[in-house]
Amino acid sequence: MQNAAPDETVLPIAVYLDGLPYSQTDSVIGFWVVSLLDGARYLCGLLRKRLMCMCGCRGWCTFFCYFCYLNWCLRALARVEYPLERFDGPWHASSDKSRSEKGGQSLGCKFACLYLKGDWAEFAISLGLPTWHDSLRPCFNCNCSHENMFEIISGATIENLTWLINGSDDYFNACDRCEIVVQLLCPDNIRLLLSALRYDKRKTGSKGRALVRDIEAAVCLD
Repeated sequence: MQNAAPDETVLPIAVYLDGLPYSQTDSVIGFWVVSLLDGARYLCGLLRKRLMCMCGCRGWCTFFCYFCYLNWCLRALARVEYPLERFDGPWHASSDKSRSEKGGQSLGCKFACLYLKGDWAEFAISLGLPTWHDSLRPCFNCNCSHENMFEIISGATIENLTWLINGSDDYFNACDRCEIVVQLLCPDNIRLLLSALRYDKRKTGSKGRALVRDIEAAVCLD
């Protein structure tokens, strides 16, 4: 990627996440910002596993909130200015006074996040990407299958692989193929839908709230 301002100093960083125990019965997911110039790590967040969302989503409701916050931080570093509001809305008058006073001020230096780093377990569990034993797509980076995952690896390099490397469009297109979007414009239909939703906490369930019965929505005319 070419820098739009070649004379501007941009410091490269990465985000690293990993799980670590802090007692015999519980652990946390840690997030660090890593300076790619000297390897220094700066802890920026901890998520206690015992306090993760228990709706059946595998904790992804909690991860979503944290990644929204992390995205807010990285965008501020890329813009070289303090945020004008919280990641989830306006400043809180009681707790954000010092932050709100800095809103719009320069950070002094631009940072660019080049990649997200973690082991495969974190990519599969924390980020929701396929696991290595997935029967359809065991690798989140390429289109190998479970049957040919370990075939023809002799001589393979990152520039010359047997399998097609996935791009960001491939991921979002795969998500689109699995989603059915339905618009509910009538308040009665929305209430009907909410009454039929329950949290599905089974290991093979719907990963969150799901319909427990068929519903027949009425047609609403303006």
